[in-house]
Amino acid sequence: MSPAKALVDFAKDIKKLKIKVGQISGKAINEDGVKNLAALPSREVLLAQTLSVMQAVPASFVRALAGVLTNLMNVLRAVQEQKEASQ
Repeated sequence: MSPAKALVDFAKDIKKLKIKVGQISGKAINEDGVKNLAALPSREVLLAQTLSVMQAVPASFVRALAGVLTNLMNVLRAVQEQKEASQ
């Protein structure tokens, strides 16, 4: 991907250079495909984004469970206080 980025950046500076077609994994891609490829973040950034999304799902699940348990404890504490007040 970095060669595509370098080529697109170079084509911006040199107006006579026009990207018409590219190739990725043996398949031809048009000018828009090359520009889209150049706009992608690096592999490391994509992996970091993927891992952060994968980590966010279990973390939100744990927070949701903790909220349910906290609410349950508050209800039990209120019931206990009610019983102590009525005695």
